[in-house]
Amino acid sequence: MLAQGKYAEVELAARQVLMLDANNYYANLRLAFSLRLQSKLSQAELILEKMIGFYPTDASFLLERGLVHVAQKQTAEAKSRFQQVLILDTENFVAKAQLGIRPKSE
Repeated sequence: MLAQGKYAEVELAARQVLMLDANNYYANLRLAFSLRLQSKLSQAELILEKMIGFYPTDASFLLERGLVHVAQKQTAEAKSRFQQVLILDTENFVAKAQLGIRPKSE
């Protein structure tokens, strides 16, 4: 559904899972992702902050939080999140791209 751009359907499916397991890792990540792509940024932000509290060293939640910061035009906060991601996942191409780091030539 995500690849097809059916973000509202992803949101609904994730919320259904979360009714059974409020802290489900994948459902929270997919929900935050779908909310960001629907410009429901404050809702995405709440979910991500909760999950970062549970998983403070999880690059996926930190990356998604950085992307929400970008959408909110919070440049300094976004940069900080992307730098955190690269500490945890040194080859994360999304974080590198957001920070303007070019891929190494081989």
